[in-house]
Amino acid sequence: MFIKYPSVKRIGTSEVLGITAGRVDVFSKLDGTNGSVWAEPDGQIKAGSRNRELSLNSDNAGFYGRVLWDKNLMQFFYMNPYLHLYGEFLKPHTLRTYVESAWDKFYVFDVFCKLKQRFLSYEEYVPVLECFDIDYIPRIATLDHPSAEVIQECLKSNTWLIQEGMGVGEGIVLKNYDYKNEGGELRFAKLISESFSNRPQKMPKPKQAPEKVGQIVMAYLTSGDVFKEYHKLALNGWDDKMIPELLENVYQSFIEDYQDEIFQDSENPVNYRELRKSVIAWAKFLLPEVF
Repeated sequence: MFIKYPSVKRIGTSEVLGITAGRVDVFSKLDGTNGSVWAEPDGQIKAGSRNRELSLNSDNAGFYGRVLWDKNLMQFFYMNPYLHLYGEFLKPHTLRTYVESAWDKFYVFDVFCKLKQRFLSYEEYVPVLECFDIDYIPRIATLDHPSAEVIQECLKSNTWLIQEGMGVGEGIVLKNYDYKNEGGELRFAKLISESFSNRPQKMPKPKQAPEKVGQIVMAYLTSGDVFKEYHKLALNGWDDKMIPELLENVYQSFIEDYQDEIFQDSENPVNYRELRKSVIAWAKFLLPEVF
């Protein structure tokens, strides 16, 4: 059964406030496409994207097909049918500075145990993955109540799989498995490197009145955001019939990534109809060669 991965929110936003109050594991954030793999009770191996179960006709840039040919994964689930793998399938998106040998691989970043109904710790799942030669994202550091300065230092050391001399990766992910936000939900946090994003890490909060919606979109939605969604769809070839799906993906990703930063003003709620129009119009402006 498809189990959606917990949301990863930008550090400092309301949904992950207090996440650093305890033990925090820090990992590199890869610029690929999210994927998950699991075994059904009848032994069938299934795969999912960030939001849905995949099929051979809709396989998320070839991810599902790659999973079905992976003998290591087949053996892993034969021995561990109660585990659910989450990871990143590394395909070219915005960041192109990974070493050549890194591409077209699935890197596990979390393992959920369906028997225990919890995520396994890094110490628990790494030995199991290594027994089956399954790639995983190594931990950068384990921190206790880390300060903002310490977290920033981890961001600077995020060079895993990056070509020598080509800077750092997309960013880092912070995980506190004991953390629950005010809504009682497990959430993880992320910090994006300024070299990856062409927007500042912290921006003043825009006014959220309906007439300001266009300004919000222009302030936050970048060409990199649009290109990333385009490349996810275009890896196996592009057709203009895919434009509506691309625009919808851009809009949904925009909502998911930035809702905590810009949509929390209850006195001036966002007009979502106008927001969708603005996202679509700005996306077309940012990527005119596609639209």
